[in-house]
Amino acid sequence: MTILADIFARINSNRDKIESWFHAEEERVPPALFLSCDIRHSGNKIAVVDSNLFPAGFNNLCTTYHTLAIRVLKETLERRFPGVSRILLLAESHTRNKFYFDNLAALSHMIVQAGYDCRLAMSEPDFVGDEMRVTLDDNRDLTIYAIRAHTVSAQTLAWSDFTPEIIVSNNDFSTALPAYLDDLKQPIFPSPLS
Repeated sequence: MTILADIFARINSNRDKIESWFHAEEERVPPALFLSCDIRHSGNKIAVVDSNLFPAGFNNLCTTYHTLAIRVLKETLERRFPGVSRILLLAESHTRNKFYFDNLAALSHMIVQAGYDCRLAMSEPDFVGDEMRVTLDDNRDLTIYAIRAHTVSAQTLAWSDFTPEIIVSNNDFSTALPAYLDDLKQPIFPSPLS
């Protein structure tokens, strides 16, 4: 039996114990909404070598994992933010990579499939006007709204037709943290301050 097959067999035989431990830990320390990891296998050990709290790659999920991710997303949001129905997905503004737009389309679609009203926005984007449309490879249009000075009032992000109750960030704010986030009343998940 190979090392990986042995590990897999041990995990499967202890699945209930492992899941109980994970559930207890989730109650103690709530996990991130999403996370991607690079895993390396050196022949005699397996290790996570990189983690990202703001992953881009939701468009690469197979149908099975896409369906599972929608269910877990819904359960997590219902547990952490009960009664919420409107979510703002906050995107990076420093990239125009088509694969990143595919990722945003997949993630926003997952949020909608989980039962939420979702709007996609960018902080201080370089496009002219209050929205930008991106045509994806499959000819779907993705609408991205601008967060401008008139969008932020009374410590709340809002548009005339949409006021999100929570903000889900897919932006690591590696370039800068916008000043309007300092006193924002709406929760941001994950927090850019942590």
